[in-house]
Amino acid sequence: MVALALVFPPTTDVRIIAWLAFCFWLVAGSLLAGQGNAAQRRLGSVAMAKKRARHSKITTHKAATRAKTAARTKASKRAKAATHAKASKRAKAVVRTKATTHAKAAKANARTKAATRAKAVAYTKKATRVRTFSRTKVAARVKTSAHTKAVVRAKKLAHAKVIARTKATAHATASKRAKAPKTIYHAQANVSRYKAAGSLHTPGRYRLRTVVLDAGHGGKDIGCNGADAHEADVALSIIRALGRQIEDSMPDVRVIYTRKTDVFVELDERAAIANRNHADLFISVHCNAGPRGSRGTEVWTMGLHKTEANLGVAQRENSVILQEKDYQRRYDGFDPRSPQSHILFSLFQSAYITNSLRFAQRIDRQFRTSVGRNSRGVKQAGFLVLWKSTMPSVLVEAGFLTDPTEENYLDDKAGQQAIAGGIYRAFREYKHDLEGGPAE
Repeated sequence: MVALALVFPPTTDVRIIAWLAFCFWLVAGSLLAGQGNAAQRRLGSVAMAKKRARHSKITTHKAATRAKTAARTKASKRAKAATHAKASKRAKAVVRTKATTHAKAAKANARTKAATRAKAVAYTKKATRVRTFSRTKVAARVKTSAHTKAVVRAKKLAHAKVIARTKATAHATASKRAKAPKTIYHAQANVSRYKAAGSLHTPGRYRLRTVVLDAGHGGKDIGCNGADAHEADVALSIIRALGRQIEDSMPDVRVIYTRKTDVFVELDERAAIANRNHADLFISVHCNAGPRGSRGTEVWTMGLHKTEANLGVAQRENSVILQEKDYQRRYDGFDPRSPQSHILFSLFQSAYITNSLRFAQRIDRQFRTSVGRNSRGVKQAGFLVLWKSTMPSVLVEAGFLTDPTEENYLDDKAGQQAIAGGIYRAFREYKHDLEGGPAE
């Protein structure tokens, strides 16, 4: 149509018709095209709506699917976690059970081993005790046999010395009586007096007139020590307190001191002082020393030691003669380190042992009752200071300076007065019983 319109001139009818047809066509085409486009747009909108609906459904479905999948995944994870936790708990429970079983087995094994070791130790201890007991028995038998032999030898030697001394004394007495008929040898007079008395309760036979008080050690010999106190000082304080009580209460009794100051006096000189003054009683005061836990008083008399401990005390007190000059000659060859020497001279003084023990028992009773001290009893051993005294004699160990409590007691004036008071009351009882009067 365009071509026709172009070919025919516009003045012709055909050309006008062509132009009209063309215009109509154009208008119709435009209308039809517009309608088609609208229809297409409508169709496209519907399709788009449907597409969008389908897409929305798909999206919703996918979202629901994803949500379901996520939920299933979470549930699966929770289930797996719960399963894992349960498995872990079961595993831990199994481990704990195994550990408990192992611990119980270990404890049972340890108890078994401990019981086995205890049985083995008990068996070993029992076997050791049996062997030790057997050895001790054998050693005791050997010691007893040796001690018995030593005692027998010592008795024979002592008997021979006593006979020799008796002969010498008899010869000396005869000479003295020939020169001075009225002189009476004091040692024999004392023995005869005690024998004639027969009983301590025979009235009118005897009067106790002289007592010798001996404070142990002194001077260069300080004795045993405590933390602050010295034996020589404590013994001297007790002896002086005892002497004052006797002098104040018994004016008829003469009190003689071996020392009243801090001076050194040889052991044989102490006995000589008692013998020269014809003493009726000899009292020596000392302080003790020993291992930790040792405490209490002891009262000693001359006699044969029955234990090694008794011998040890005698050896300690007798060792002071090592500080004296020419002690072997002065003490007839006595060696303070030899047990045989102690056995030998402990057999002397048999004439005075009964009264010595009686007086010692009274002192011990006073210490236990009125003074209230812990007592270790009356004991016997060979003390040089008691050896040559020709009268009843005792040695008092007032307590242990190595024990702090007893050191404080003995280093105090009140304690010294109490010890002296106990000895004084025992002396008063002994004197009254010996003279036949009632005890006060």
